[in-house]
Amino acid sequence: MNIAGVIVPMVTPLNYDETVDMVALQACLKWVLQSGVQGILVGGSMGEYPNLDERERIKALEKTCETVEARTILIANISDTTERKVLHNMSLVRDFPVHAYIVTPPFYFTHSQQELQGFFLRIADQADRPVFLYNIPEFVGNKLSAAFVLSLAQHPQIAGIKDSSGDFAQLSTIVFERPENFLVFQGDTEASLPALLLGCDGLISGLSNVLPDKFVQLFSLVRAQNIEEARMLQKFINQVNRVFAQYGFLAATKYALSSLGLCLPYVTKPFLEISEEGKKAIRKVLRVCMGDEAGEGRC
Repeated sequence: MNIAGVIVPMVTPLNYDETVDMVALQACLKWVLQSGVQGILVGGSMGEYPNLDERERIKALEKTCETVEARTILIANISDTTERKVLHNMSLVRDFPVHAYIVTPPFYFTHSQQELQGFFLRIADQADRPVFLYNIPEFVGNKLSAAFVLSLAQHPQIAGIKDSSGDFAQLSTIVFERPENFLVFQGDTEASLPALLLGCDGLISGLSNVLPDKFVQLFSLVRAQNIEEARMLQKFINQVNRVFAQYGFLAATKYALSSLGLCLPYVTKPFLEISEEGKKAIRKVLRVCMGDEAGEGRC
């Protein structure tokens, strides 16, 4: 695979009963696609993937496939708690026009490196399309070391990694020592610019659901070697990201998209919807982003 740029880990807009709001999902997809993003990740952390039942996951994937253009890269999350469940998820996704799968280590139980290596190799052996590793130890509980990733990178079906570990030393080792065609995407929003300067192929940031054009711009600035302007943009992105994180990132993102008229602010329980204080802070951020006081328009 040859991918470079911004891939958006899409939110899953919900109705009150936690079913997928299909109309809102289409609106959110069109919102990010018009900014020129390279691809969509369906079912990541921002999509509340572990909290959705199988039927809703498939509905979201189906609507995404219907909405995006053929040139848009689609990556489907098939992660689960066991190898058997991951392979089952792969079988459900196989008939959809996705370009690659992405897989975390099994979550809930911790596993040895030997167990994880066998898990990923067997998944890759049975995959009918490229597989991305997803390193997010904060949520999964199993961390993928640089040496472990580089070992798996030798498998012809393992195409790359989304690294959300926040371990920049590990990221640099992977970038510098990876095989030629192994792709590395940064998932830590506030390290976007350093990661691109290091040599990462692109960004997969939750905040790109709200500010897709800012991340596309950041990637373009680095490609054009306009580093000073890229530094200022990264500073702005960091400021916005910290406001969202302060009030619960998922809830803040859903509320921001709701304020833009794209979806309802519902999140899967037990997540709480954003507080009134948080709503005011998010509206203020959006006004700054859009350069007006109306609270309406395009970031």
